[in-house]
Amino acid sequence: MVKELRIAKVGNDDLIIKPILKDFYCRYCCSIAQCASTPHRSGFWMVLVAIWGPKRFVIIDGFGSSEKRTILNNLTDDWKLIYEGMSGAMRFFSAKLGLCNHVTCGGWYEYFPLPRIIELDKELEKRIDELKQKSCFQIESSDLPTIMRLLRANLIRKYQIFKNVNVDEIEFYIEFADLLPLLKAYKRSRTLVLAEDIIITELPNSFTAMAKVANTEFKIPKKKYYTKRDLPECNSLHV
Repeated sequence: MVKELRIAKVGNDDLIIKPILKDFYCRYCCSIAQCASTPHRSGFWMVLVAIWGPKRFVIIDGFGSSEKRTILNNLTDDWKLIYEGMSGAMRFFSAKLGLCNHVTCGGWYEYFPLPRIIELDKELEKRIDELKQKSCFQIESSDLPTIMRLLRANLIRKYQIFKNVNVDEIEFYIEFADLLPLLKAYKRSRTLVLAEDIIITELPNSFTAMAKVANTEFKIPKKKYYTKRDLPECNSLHV
């Protein structure tokens, strides 16, 4: 079992992420590995602890829905009812986690916005240690492919760990070295002039660029190279 993942060296400190807890729900399957290729309505959530020098924070991520309370409900006791619909649907909010738990009229638990990154304090650390003792929340080898897929997919953009770090200060360990070009694109900020009235401005800490064609602005994905074919507004504006 993987106890910790050394992601990168940032400055003089290692960024270490530890998969700590997971929760999975499906009416028919026993694991996310078994359920992954089925059309079943299911859900998977994970709790990771990230360590970066003196910093300690918790990453909560996942997807899907459940017909019962999940590990996210168990992480804190401050869930407050903020909405109750005539259909029976309810919505709860945790200020501690910054999460909403929407319970549909059919009894399905859903959570948003995910992922969430919050500071690891003593109260949350104590609750995590308690949950680690329950077998239903313990990470098994069959969970690791899903955990790694979520981690790699969201590490750069959604977790925003590298938001305030210069890309030159980051050295990925070999298992994550393939993410470096993605990180460089995410951090890149530049302005390009394709023609007299076509300007592209790439936004830092984002995979989005703003294209200005004549007096019209719109968003496009960042690319290494741009042509007029990347700008759908060009045809309509006869540029």
